[in-house]
Amino acid sequence: MTRQKKIGLVIGQVLPKTIKVRVVTKRAHPLYLKPVRRTKHFLVHDEEKAAKSGDLVEIEESRPYSARKCFRLARIVQKTELTPEERALLEEEAMREAGGVKREVEEQVNRNKQNDQSNE
Repeated sequence: MTRQKKIGLVIGQVLPKTIKVRVVTKRAHPLYLKPVRRTKHFLVHDEEKAAKSGDLVEIEESRPYSARKCFRLARIVQKTELTPEERALLEEEAMREAGGVKREVEEQVNRNKQNDQSNE
């Protein structure tokens, strides 16, 4: 049995060695037969940390790396040169959609620093 392969756009780095990829598919609506665009996000294992935000990549199904991460980076189809502002916007969108784990950790660290300063 062959492994599923999909092509999508990297929208950000969620955690170390993990990227978030947006895959867009078009299908006909079952009743109206009008083309409908569907978007799905995948967490993908990137061992070498080669993919950056905005790159077009091919991902393939693999063993589960975690509860939600069941794909790995097969190859980078096209590198994209984004400005730092565009890259930051893409990564911020990925973090917002991923639940903002990184942001919550940063906020907790800032709160702890403020508490330590107020206690002194």
